[in-house]
Amino acid sequence: MVNIEILKELPDCELIKVLAEKVRQRNDIDFNFFGELDNFRKRVSNETRQINELFPEYTPHDEQYHLKRLFYVADTILGKERLEAMNSVELFVLAISLYGHDWGMAVSAQEKQYILTNELPKGMSAEDFWILPDEHAHLTQFAHEKQLAIDINNHLEKIDVDAWREYVRETHAYRSSERICRFFNHLDEGIAEAASKVCEGHWLDFKHLHDYSLYPTDCSVLRETVNLRALAVYLRLIDLLDLADDRTPYVIWKFVAPRDPHSKMEWAKHRALRPVTCAPYQSGRIIRIDGKTNDHEVYAALEDLKIWCEDQLRGCNDVLARMNDARYKLDIYHIDWRVTAQGFKPLSIQFEFDRERMFEILSDEIYNGDPYVFLRELLQNSVDAIRMRREVLQSKGFESNNFGAIHVDVEHGNNGDAVITWRDDGIGMDEYTIRNYLSVAGNSYYRSSDFERLGLKMDPISKFGVGILSCFVAAERIEIETFKEPYLLSSNERLKIIIPAINRQFRIETLPSEGATVGTIVKVFVDGRKIPLDNKSKSVKPLDITGYISIVAGFVEFPIIITENDRKTIVLHPKQDAEAARPRFGNQFKVHQIDLNYPWSEAILPQDLPTAHDVLREEQMDIALDFGLEGYEGFFTYIVPIDDNIDFEDNYRSINILSKGIKTHKRIRIKESWTRYSHSEYIGLNPSSMHSPAYTVYRDGILLSDVPKPRFLVGSNNILPIPRIVVNLSKSTYQKIDLARSKIIWQSESWDEVIYKAYQDHILGKSLQYFIELDPAERIYQMGRLIAFYNIQPDSILRIFPMNIFPLPFIEAEGHLDTLEWQIVANDVLYGPPENIDIIYNKIEHSCSCDNFVHNEFWDLSKSFWLTHNRYNGPFTNWRGERCLFLHMDDKYGLESSSIMKANNLILFFIKK
Repeated sequence: MVNIEILKELPDCELIKVLAEKVRQRNDIDFNFFGELDNFRKRVSNETRQINELFPEYTPHDEQYHLKRLFYVADTILGKERLEAMNSVELFVLAISLYGHDWGMAVSAQEKQYILTNELPKGMSAEDFWILPDEHAHLTQFAHEKQLAIDINNHLEKIDVDAWREYVRETHAYRSSERICRFFNHLDEGIAEAASKVCEGHWLDFKHLHDYSLYPTDCSVLRETVNLRALAVYLRLIDLLDLADDRTPYVIWKFVAPRDPHSKMEWAKHRALRPVTCAPYQSGRIIRIDGKTNDHEVYAALEDLKIWCEDQLRGCNDVLARMNDARYKLDIYHIDWRVTAQGFKPLSIQFEFDRERMFEILSDEIYNGDPYVFLRELLQNSVDAIRMRREVLQSKGFESNNFGAIHVDVEHGNNGDAVITWRDDGIGMDEYTIRNYLSVAGNSYYRSSDFERLGLKMDPISKFGVGILSCFVAAERIEIETFKEPYLLSSNERLKIIIPAINRQFRIETLPSEGATVGTIVKVFVDGRKIPLDNKSKSVKPLDITGYISIVAGFVEFPIIITENDRKTIVLHPKQDAEAARPRFGNQFKVHQIDLNYPWSEAILPQDLPTAHDVLREEQMDIALDFGLEGYEGFFTYIVPIDDNIDFEDNYRSINILSKGIKTHKRIRIKESWTRYSHSEYIGLNPSSMHSPAYTVYRDGILLSDVPKPRFLVGSNNILPIPRIVVNLSKSTYQKIDLARSKIIWQSESWDEVIYKAYQDHILGKSLQYFIELDPAERIYQMGRLIAFYNIQPDSILRIFPMNIFPLPFIEAEGHLDTLEWQIVANDVLYGPPENIDIIYNKIEHSCSCDNFVHNEFWDLSKSFWLTHNRYNGPFTNWRGERCLFLHMDDKYGLESSSIMKANNLILFFIKK
């Protein structure tokens, strides 16, 4: 039964009338809808009067001036048809929310003191305060963000009134939600949760409303289904559009939140707008807002409010559209804003962006006019889409191994024209994604809260949200067909989007979805007039799609199947099985994978290749498996002598071969570009595919074309061709790249530093026990080989090798070279050099072949050991000893060509190189 006396206390509006009629039809439950609503109304109406104590410059928030009037705004915005489509519980929850959504703005003086100090007043308990259970933590976080003074106990004894107002405003929806939940929890938990969620949702970002777990469309309450998402949207619009002349200041402050106190006072003086109305428009309605003002600042602020309202309406309509339920969609298309200026010229100016000019900047400044670059952007979008679909299905327990491929079909026309059809079986898109991300430059879905709330374990490539725009570098028109993975949506539509030009409206239509394949097809109509002329022929050269993708997609984890005229190619990850791919996609396809072998013919002159193969061999290491680096994959390849008897001496850009220390009169000439990374040559079709064959770096499988030269992979004394590195870095491993996704942004750590350190650790880890078991002379010789041919730094050897058994070369009195362990000679007292020092020096120099690279390196290794573990004590002139430590020294130590110094009782015989 409906109590007539209670109805008289409630607003005389359509919402209450429809609710009364629905309640009369409910004979299945014993619930006093209007009695509970009236009790709630009385409690909230009484307490919301306190809002004006904190915000005195704004209008009253009691029942008469705000709460009751919201019901009439609801009638206007929703209309009778939408109200009648809701059931009794939905109408009841909406009514509760209209009364209670701003309840959290009312915070008493005692509540404020408790929130600030986290200390209860005498004789009171926490249950006496209807605030957030973690209210003090909320305030502490707010204080940290605003850099407010907090004592060592995380207390705020004082807070200025403006900061306190801002805190209350920012948290009021959560506080309202908590109070509503506590009010109704004893009565019915379903009502308590539903109404509290709706009140909280009117203030949250739209991303939260899209979360089904937070805002389900089918919540069961009092034996009826409640659409919490739709109710939160309705409350949001109703509260926003309560724009009567005595309400404007509060609405502006609540939603636009100006910080300037003068602006706030101006709004307290001026009442510019009249209540909203709805007018018919085509097959629906529009919201009409009329008003006038004689203050130019008020006019400008109203323009800000207009933009805010339009954004909110658009966002609300998007939420409702994604539910795909006609019962809850609003038929309101836009806001007709008609505010006139009195006594001044109504100028409304803000920063705007010239879309065509911004695109020119994107094309010329970011992509350098590269006509191929859109292929790379499409590639990264497809990789992200397939990864996302895989993660979604796996998270729901479904099989995800029967998809994951990218198909590219190319039809070349005349004068560089082409039609490229790019197809993947990734996650697909819906209308919401297209509207909010595809069409909004700089707004990447994979960097949005919509993506984050899915909680997927994937690290997307996409970052900047400009990928689809890159198509217009080479094309005038694109078409997209897409069908989103049904497991993400309760209902779904297959869509076709036509974008006729960069500055034209999208054409969107719905296609039959029966039997549709999940994924996205992008058709790019390449305009040959946009392709730069070939420098040699001075004509348009058709795009080589197969060649480009073969270069830039070297480590993409999904197969790329390309049909370009008669060319049929499958681009595979280097670790994937080529023989297994052909039967899957067709034996007529040629498989392309990165050649990971060392490019001998690139590094060595052709006439010397036979000799090189006789004395050198190739070694290759897997960066992930051998080095144990997480987030890295690829291969480290180099050439070394075929056995321990081979050594070399320098002969200006060529190396003479020594066998057992004897010259063989054979030589190997190395191309200059393979003696230092700084001399590396670059190859590729265009700027975004340029790379060095000596070091090729990918990120998330896609080539980075502008990578700084390796700083650590080669030592200063390398004699053999430089190592070749091909590496794929995950984004989590190396984050910072530029907007064009081609350049690593400089960091203090070079991209190769981690790889080189892991490489050294791997080589030395395998060699340590082997070195220990050798006699000292052979031990230091093998250490020299590591430095000379494997690019191992002496410091790295010193770091892992036991100091007490480190081998050092000594000159005996008769000129004999001996190698002793440090533990044998560390405490010896040695007196002076041999008497015939010049003769001995000549013998040592001759016998050691000082141009021999291995011996040079172990002399330097000995020097490094000495410099690391000892200090010089100055010159020693009383020379009478018979054993000298023989070291090569660099010019930087300032020693003469034959210098002798004493340290730790050893005489050092330095020979300057």
